[in-house]
Amino acid sequence: MGSVVYGMLMYHHYFPENDTSLLIARYATDYLIETAEPAGAPLAYFPQVYEGEAVTAGRFGEEIITMEPAVTATIFLHLFDATKDPKYFLAATNIADTYANNQLPNGTWYIRINKETGEPASPTLCIPIGIVDFISILIDKYHQEQYRGMIQPAIKWIMDNPVQTFDWTGQFEDYAAASPYENLTKYEAA
Repeated sequence: MGSVVYGMLMYHHYFPENDTSLLIARYATDYLIETAEPAGAPLAYFPQVYEGEAVTAGRFGEEIITMEPAVTATIFLHLFDATKDPKYFLAATNIADTYANNQLPNGTWYIRINKETGEPASPTLCIPIGIVDFISILIDKYHQEQYRGMIQPAIKWIMDNPVQTFDWTGQFEDYAAASPYENLTKYEAA
């Protein structure tokens, strides 16, 4: 759904006279917000990664992949910029608040978390580059200084771990968390 929103925002950028593209983006975003984890849940406001029971959704439907909400929240910010509707900014900061509440003392997060219990679904840790990017946008562009304390511990964890060990564990939604040096990713390393 986040890709639908982003695609419609890109279309609107090049063809701003087409009001339908923003309407589609708003409907898709509203759906993501409505179906997100409820307030008070361990992962409050995190959007759903999976729906249904088929294939990957059936295998991982009870989990949230920690990187995905940051991507979705960044798209919410793009929609806020296009529409100036404050509910999209609030949805993004709600996600940031949940990240702040769940950041581990070592500076990162678990890669997969059970959305019902808030407990890790795997002991594998997240390489939080995407989360740092999202939080940095909130700080640099929107002056949300309350999130600044999240950045340095996350960067330190990255520098002390995958930068040193070269264990760039895949952060993918369709693959179970793997043992060290299995399912490596080029994205976070790049």
